[in-house]
Amino acid sequence: MIVSLFKTRFYAVVAGLLFIITIIVTSCNTPTEKTPLQITKTDSVKVSEESLVNEKIKKDPSNSELYFKRATLRQQKGNNSEAKDDINLAISLDSSIAKYFIFRADLSFADRQTIEARKDLKKAIQLDDQSTEAYLKLTEIYLLLANYDEAIQNADEALKIDKYNAKAYFMKGMSFKRRQDTARAISSFTTAVEQDAKYYDAHLQLGILYETSNPKFAIDFYNNAIRTQPNNLEAIYHKSFYLQNLKQSRKALEGYKLMLDIDPANRNALYNTGFIYLVQLQNYDSASIYFDQAIKNYPTDFEAWYNLGLSYEEANNKKQALFCYKKTLAIKPDYTLAAKGVSRVS
Repeated sequence: MIVSLFKTRFYAVVAGLLFIITIIVTSCNTPTEKTPLQITKTDSVKVSEESLVNEKIKKDPSNSELYFKRATLRQQKGNNSEAKDDINLAISLDSSIAKYFIFRADLSFADRQTIEARKDLKKAIQLDDQSTEAYLKLTEIYLLLANYDEAIQNADEALKIDKYNAKAYFMKGMSFKRRQDTARAISSFTTAVEQDAKYYDAHLQLGILYETSNPKFAIDFYNNAIRTQPNNLEAIYHKSFYLQNLKQSRKALEGYKLMLDIDPANRNALYNTGFIYLVQLQNYDSASIYFDQAIKNYPTDFEAWYNLGLSYEEANNKKQALFCYKKTLAIKPDYTLAAKGVSRVS
């Protein structure tokens, strides 16, 4: 009996100790009202990085690289003005670094200060004549300014450094396209996709350029662009609208449906679906559904109001047609087609 009682007490003490330990462990792991909130990893990194750079600048205020680093951090947060102050300080401390001038050119270009951006990029090239980045950014500026000869020249300079640079071929293609030199544009865009098979913009441009000469190639390149970026509405829309113009109504509708799956309120997809049902398929009920949906999303879309009226008129619903035509004129009083519609159904 004595031994049995001792064991009982011993087990009771052990159980009690285990219970206490469990409570302590649980309380340590369970959040309470006093548990501090954690900042996200991204925010924490950004804050600590800039703070760290600030501390380093205090200790070494003549270090140009530190101001460049802080400028990049501030640019990432959208503080372009402060970023420009920092890069100006970096350049004042060391004006021999090409990347400083390229960075400042980016900030100027973002503010549409193209003259300043060009000066800095040319300075960067003087400091580093192997900078494809500087040449291509200059090409972009000259494209914006419609100076296509200079754009092509700078793209060629980049290609002398890197003959496989897909972006350089693409930008040459854009220059040729805007000069209406279709053959050279196609050649340049083709070379771009040969260097980079996933170059979305080059595939898209080839689709656009082949529309008038080779429908099969146009569709193939649109499909390539869509495979590269499946959720990019631009390529899907170009392909669908091209099929619509080819009177391939059902295939065009499939493309517009895909657009609406991605963006149910997409105006182009809603409007053009309604247009196909109205004009190409003469399905006036379906047409009115899509024009009505377009109007719900865009109440001042006078073209959708007019086509909704036309859908009702073709379905011999003159009362609804008259309402839609009058609504069109309320939005755009000089819309002649709507005025003629009012005359027809009044």
